Amino acid sequence: MHRAGSWGRRASPARGAAAPRRWSAAWPRSGLRRAVWEGQLRHLLKCAELHNLQLQIMPNSRETNAGVDGPMVLLETPDHRTIGYVEGQRGSYFLTDPEDVSVLSHRYGTIQSQALDPESSVTFIKRLLAGDQ
Repeated sequence: MHRAGSWGRRASPARGAAAPRRWSAAWPRSGLRRAVWEGQLRHLLKCAELHNLQLQIMPNSRETNAGVDGPMVLLETPDHRTIGYVEGQRGSYFLTDPEDVSVLSHRYGTIQSQALDPESSVTFIKRLLAGDQ
């Protein structure tokens, strides 16, 4: 798995990982100049065309969702073990305990179910670019 943060940080993918790349970022629309924001949206549309990437948007109207506790990453090792990585104000942690990893895996599944599906996400971005949102 591979994750890039909103400011270009990249985590190295696990060797031999064939899983689709998943990327999460949040940008407050009001905090960016319009041209930059539109460029980022166009870039996301290009990314959505990649066969190994699944783009899902969590709409701002979804005020409570399973992702509000902060960023997390699930990594699969070459020997198929899953490791969690979480960041917070007091530090960053790798989680290897199966119970902790299970909580993150369930949370990730919930986030996927709460977000728009990939086709609706692309439609949503196109509507933003057209000024329909």
